[in-house]
Amino acid sequence: MSVRAKKIFRDVTVNKARSLLIVFAVAIGVAAFGLMLTGRIVLEENLRDGYAATKPAQTILSLSAFDDDLLNNIRELDYVEESFAFRLDSARLQSSGDVWLSMEIYTLPEFDSIPLNKLNSEDELTTPPLNSIYLERSLNNVMQVGDSITVELLNGELHTLTVVGYVNDLSRLPSEISLTGVGYISLETAEELGFENQYNQLAISFVNAYSRAEIEKETTKLITEIEDANYFVLRASIPQPNKYVLGDNMTSVLFILNALGILTLILSAFLVTSVMSAVMSQQIPQIGILKSLGARISQTMSIYFQEVLLFGIIALILSIPMGLIGAYFLADGVATGMNFDVTQFYLPTQTLILQAFSALLAPLLASLVPIISGSRITIREAISNYKPENTKSASRFGDLPQLVNLSIRNTFRRKGRLILTFFALLLAGAMFIAIIGIRQSMRNAVAELQGDLNYDISFDFAQAYPIESIEDEIEQVNQIESIETWAVNDARLVINDEHQTGSIIMYGVPEDTIMAQPAVIHGTWLDENITRGIYVNADFMDLSPNLKIGSVITLNINGKQEEWTIVGSGGRGFIPTAYVFYDDLTEQTGLDGFANRLVIQTGQSDSVSQSRIQSDALSHLAENNFFVVNSQTTTQLKETTAAQMDILIILLLAMVILIAVVGGLGLAITMSLNVIERTREIGILRSLGAQNGVVRRVVIIEGLVIGLISWAISIPCSIPLAIWLGNSLGNSLLARPLDYIFSIPALLTWLGLTVFISIISSILPAQSAAKLTIRDALVYE
Repeated sequence: MSVRAKKIFRDVTVNKARSLLIVFAVAIGVAAFGLMLTGRIVLEENLRDGYAATKPAQTILSLSAFDDDLLNNIRELDYVEESFAFRLDSARLQSSGDVWLSMEIYTLPEFDSIPLNKLNSEDELTTPPLNSIYLERSLNNVMQVGDSITVELLNGELHTLTVVGYVNDLSRLPSEISLTGVGYISLETAEELGFENQYNQLAISFVNAYSRAEIEKETTKLITEIEDANYFVLRASIPQPNKYVLGDNMTSVLFILNALGILTLILSAFLVTSVMSAVMSQQIPQIGILKSLGARISQTMSIYFQEVLLFGIIALILSIPMGLIGAYFLADGVATGMNFDVTQFYLPTQTLILQAFSALLAPLLASLVPIISGSRITIREAISNYKPENTKSASRFGDLPQLVNLSIRNTFRRKGRLILTFFALLLAGAMFIAIIGIRQSMRNAVAELQGDLNYDISFDFAQAYPIESIEDEIEQVNQIESIETWAVNDARLVINDEHQTGSIIMYGVPEDTIMAQPAVIHGTWLDENITRGIYVNADFMDLSPNLKIGSVITLNINGKQEEWTIVGSGGRGFIPTAYVFYDDLTEQTGLDGFANRLVIQTGQSDSVSQSRIQSDALSHLAENNFFVVNSQTTTQLKETTAAQMDILIILLLAMVILIAVVGGLGLAITMSLNVIERTREIGILRSLGAQNGVVRRVVIIEGLVIGLISWAISIPCSIPLAIWLGNSLGNSLLARPLDYIFSIPALLTWLGLTVFISIISSILPAQSAAKLTIRDALVYE
């Protein structure tokens, strides 16, 4: 073994604790970087490939009843690539006791060869037996395979079906979000339930249509041909091309993963800088000896760069499995929350290369300044290496107990190292405080954007009923304080004669409505002085780049085209939505005095009470031949939306924990280095009679001082971070920046965590200091 190799081996092994801390610091950062990178790649690829494998339909049309004749005619059109006809019926599913869930039942003519919007199943998908049903798997926490479920049809009939399996339908929102169960049955079961023996849904993909505008033009052409054949198109759903319904949520997740992975790597690099600065400071006498023996600056630098490289190689070996395991749990958790499968999990070559690059290069770059600075020292400077401590700062704390004064003085002796240690803890604290505030901001924003849900329960009818009849019946249900009846209709935005968009949901509300109060982001709410004014959400505004407040637009409603003026817009939902006055809408539909939506206020804010009143109302309406296709309580809807947003918050908090670990590790490294550097001082304390407890307290108090200072500085630093995160996440998910909220509970919680981290990070160094004897101090090199 060469002299150089012996020195490197001795430097690495003489202080095993320090070497392990360096390796662990680099490994944590590189593992976190690999975790984020692998998680992002795996999630992105699995969602993209999984969604593409379902062959998503470009358009889904809801029609009046039709049979194979129309389907065959459509298949002969040269611009239609693929078509698939099926049936959709509404029902209610009894989830437990008196709790009923709105349900959509799809009747499929075939299960083993679905051409569009394919269903995924763990087992081979076959036609379910008579009186059996497949459920969309987002219901698997409610029912189990083999369970018998009760389904209530629109006519009030109750039927029992057996759950034969679960399928994953990526064309649908998960039931946890839509609050609507989804099931799939055979033609034979549909006949047993009394459904019509005809289709009412048509899924289409086109030959040369790729962008949304191209798909809309082809859909417009197809609708014209269908209506010329004397069929009526009720609705045209055109999803974003090649984009999963929760794609915006995934974009936000990937954005967070990228940012935090890089951030954690940078933090670990700072720790390496801190450690190598201390190492080079301690190695000055040895560097002087090397210089006296003729070592050049390049040779001295080479020794220490090789040490750092050795640490990086060991850290890389540890970080690869650590990052891979973390990425697996991350990808599985995110995919489960967004209702898709991770079918292919692997270590991407890109991740391996970047991890190797990071583990080897990042430590070298981080140690560049301390190694160059230390290697350039002259023999004279090395021999005369004595720097008296600055005691001025200590005098400022003269009124404090002597032990505390000593700890505070020690804290500020190595200001460069202190700053690097501060940074990691400060960042973790700022993120924790910001994220808890962001969580509340997101919930407030969702509640504000759900201002149109200023009611407790909604009922959507299968057809329009006279308003007077609806009011007479619902007033007989107990605990209903007030009601409103709305008109709901689909419309399509007319771009030109050959181009209309997919369907928009239009709500016709009373002019004096108190139950529709959406948050206005741009413009104003509806004004009775503006004829045919329309308020829209952000998804509506995305339909055309030319839309803005004040735009006069043409809407096709039931085949009639009229001009409307956009007066205001709000946040993002999942589908384009608009609000107009009831009279303006029914003037075009010809259904004045009729309504197909009922909303009520109960005065009850808890979901249990609202569900009970909902059940009573549904039973009473069904007994009097009012067929309800969908009903929801707003408490459930708001709780569900908030829970969906919490997926991002949980992910952010997981990253904060990781950063806090890096910060705690940095503090442990700092305290260990401080103990090593103050070996002689500890020996002096020992010679003056200091007991083990005194020595421990000096170290632990110093750690607490560092932690508490970082906590104090993290408070103002959390403000710009929260604003940046609020703008990024808010604009991505809700089409509006989030309002800044400073969370006092988060502040106090982080204070407690800071004290805990500081004590835990200082215990081992404190114990090490307590073990030092006077003899150890005398022989310290």
